[in-house]
Amino acid sequence: MNQRIVLGLLIAGGLGIGLFSAVERLMRRAGRQVTEIEQPPSEPVQPVTLVSAPPRKPELPRPAPNPAPAPVPNPALPVAVARPEPVRQPAPVPVKGAPVIEKLAICLGVKDRNPVNETATVAVKSGRVYCWMRVASASGKKVRPVWTINGKTTTGNWIAIGSNQFRTWTAKRIDASSVGPAKLEVQDDKGRVIATREFSVVK
Repeated sequence: MNQRIVLGLLIAGGLGIGLFSAVERLMRRAGRQVTEIEQPPSEPVQPVTLVSAPPRKPELPRPAPNPAPAPVPNPALPVAVARPEPVRQPAPVPVKGAPVIEKLAICLGVKDRNPVNETATVAVKSGRVYCWMRVASASGKKVRPVWTINGKTTTGNWIAIGSNQFRTWTAKRIDASSVGPAKLEVQDDKGRVIATREFSVVK
């Protein structure tokens, strides 16, 4: 009886060992197949050739464009000379009850009862300077010029106004001693200054 049991155990053990060995061999084969499948076939590595770009040449500065030549005046063509305009001074403020000086001009002459060459700068070589005025609303009244030239004051003669629209003028001699700032005032018969003009005498 005991021999049969021992024999059975030996047979069972042998079968177990054989079965374990068979299972282990199957698992090893399966592992090799999985490993062979997972590893992709290797491809030959191609060498990479580095190509270097040629160095860039530095850009040279561009020359500045030549400026257009200035036009050369043609001596055969007439040249226009701009004449200085007379200095415009504000109109005098009327004095209540006094003659109204509508216009007071410093000029170099009078023609057809109108001022000629109105100016604010009088050259000594002119020899004289004119005071021209247009007076309104002063019929029967009198006015006179008062010159202050280079610090020296000279009072002119009285001028009788003959109508309500009256033009009149007077002249003042100048010389080398007159060079400097100058002023002309017009007074009425009550000594009130009713108009003023400033000018200068130059060499």
